[in-house]
Amino acid sequence: MRDWIKTSLGPTLSAAGMRRLILMVDDFNRDTLPWYPMPMLEDPDSSQYIDGTAVHWYSDKWVGPSVMDETHSFFPEKFLLYTEACEGWDVTGPESVSLGSWNRAENYVHSILENSNHHSTGWVDWNLALDMSGGPNWAGNYVDAPIIINAVDDEFYKQPTYYAMGHFSKFVLEGSVRVYSSVSGSDSLESVAFHDPSGATVIVLLNRGEDSLDISVLHGTDEYLNFQVPAKAVQTILYR
Repeated sequence: MRDWIKTSLGPTLSAAGMRRLILMVDDFNRDTLPWYPMPMLEDPDSSQYIDGTAVHWYSDKWVGPSVMDETHSFFPEKFLLYTEACEGWDVTGPESVSLGSWNRAENYVHSILENSNHHSTGWVDWNLALDMSGGPNWAGNYVDAPIIINAVDDEFYKQPTYYAMGHFSKFVLEGSVRVYSSVSGSDSLESVAFHDPSGATVIVLLNRGEDSLDISVLHGTDEYLNFQVPAKAVQTILYR
């Protein structure tokens, strides 16, 4: 891959005036980090054509996010981007699509929170809309999607994953910068925070527990926001 990029793909794109294209390498799971993209990014002749590393979520249950930090530390000038995720990939038949599944929405939010906190610059769903079977797909690889289309009844269903992604696509504006945040006092609460281009702070919280939580957000040394996060809920807070 390294040799092909530096001797063929990169020079060909440059000669055609197409270096405006964003070139990402790897495009596979966290278990390939950092060893797979490393030869391509260490070599200046190939690295000059590469903008970032694309990552999928399918090994996240077994490989922790520290490999994202490791890859970023080696190549801080190259972005990391989650380019593929979907639910239903690890089951077959009618279970591929699960209408109304909140658990799958939680999995989406958990992944976005975790990977945003470990240098991913975004998070892309694999299929925005699929049919009731989780297709069509030439490979017969049926999965779930944020929007499921029922062609027989001429209607569509917005899944919980659709609204989960909305907490980020609606409130985390283009150009926002992820900033450090941490949670203490609860094992069920997760967070990520951003500063957006308007100067607002955006905090997305996930409470995976069965009980509501009364929390305080400490900003600086003497500013607090006090509010309740319901059980099994995603909540977005914006403030200036």
